[in-house]
Amino acid sequence: SYAMTHQVVSELERYDYFSMKEINRILQAVSQNTQVHQIIADWDVLDFLNRIAVPRIDDIASQEYKRILQFVIDQVHQRESTVSGPLKPTDSLANTEWPF
Repeated sequence: SYAMTHQVVSELERYDYFSMKEINRILQAVSQNTQVHQIIADWDVLDFLNRIAVPRIDDIASQEYKRILQFVIDQVHQRESTVSGPLKPTDSLANTEWPF
């Protein structure tokens, strides 16, 4: 379920460091798991990927994974430039067309 995916992301947020192997497995899940793919634009998922994977983008070999991370970067920048005040869950990007 989507709730379970959000819970897993919440649990993973407790960890400060992920190895490249772990980051690649997470990006593989984003790429191949329809459910994860559909909620990538939810802020908790974006923030998680932005924190753990974006800083290591140069270490990632897969062009598909790099496209995913570029999407994350773009969405975070867009959110930061348009959102003022507290984050609102209703500002989801659920109907966004993904480039990957």
